[in-house]
Amino acid sequence: MSEYRGVGAGRRRRGYLLVLVALLGAADVAELMVTDPSLMAGSPTRAMGSAVGLALFLALAALGARSVRHPGAELVRRWLAAVLAAGSLVLVVIHLAAHVGGLRPASVAVLALVALALA
Repeated sequence: MSEYRGVGAGRRRRGYLLVLVALLGAADVAELMVTDPSLMAGSPTRAMGSAVGLALFLALAALGARSVRHPGAELVRRWLAAVLAAGSLVLVVIHLAAHVGGLRPASVAVLALVALALA
């Protein structure tokens, strides 16, 4: 029996790519939180939103890693990716309306949408 319990090469590849994309998203959010503590301290809701985004990206990476060896939990992975993508798109709209944020919110949204496509 295969070491991967019947999981096809394509599914493994998508799982690895999902882990990579989710970790890139988590790194982007964590970098914002670490490099700009005054931004986080000035707004507790902003800090909480960033922490939730970081947690969602890390959870998605964990589910992607699990799916490499054990197929299943696909619905949970897809819903989590959908929530992350929707929240990221809302964040882009908010930043565009306020004329702040630059490319950072858009880059996180792109990573979230790629994660949704891979989930």
